[in-house]
This record gives sequence, structure tokens and C-alpha cells, in this order.
Amino acid sequence: MGKKKERRRFPKEFKVEAVRQSERKGVTARQVAHELDISEKLLYRWRQDLLKGKESAVSGDQETLKKEVQRLRRENERLLEERSILKKAIRYFATEEE
Repeated sequence: MGKKKERRRFPKEFKVEAVRQSERKGVTARQVAHELDISEKLLYRWRQDLLKGKESAVSGDQETLKKEVQRLRRENERLLEERSILKKAIRYFATEEE
């Protein structure tokens, strides 16, 4: 009989960070899974658990996650405003040359 493979356990922070890495642009889940030496299927399961809000994947510190979401929303709002200003500037300079 073969040896029984011991099941690895991962801290919640590791799972959350792995999911974050897999959601970056230009990086595939396969690449992240390979780098972290986990299965791609496991990474997708963690992602689904995180999206569903299950405790098993989400860090125990919910307040930190809420603050991060608020910060990202503010940053997104600022970036949208900057983009709008740049679009207006492009239109202004494009019509000025004519």
C-alpha cells in the first residue's frame, strides 16, 4: 500500500492573496497556481468561495476587507474623473489645431 498523502492547509490570508494575484491583468490563474504550487482547480474554488462570501476563503478580518473596498471605490472614482478631464483636454486640443 502507498503512503497516504498529507493534506496541505493554507491560511486565509494566503487564499485571499492567491485570488487577488489571479485576478490581475495579464496573469492567468494557471500561472498563479503554478507559482504557488497549488492546483488550478483549488484556486478557482477559492475564487468562487470568495465571491460567494464563504468564511473559508475570506480573511477573518472583515473590517480590513471593507476598508480596502472603500479605498478602491474612491480610487476608481478619482480615476474616472481624471479620465473624463483628459478626454475633454484631447477634444479641446484636437479642435484647436484645425
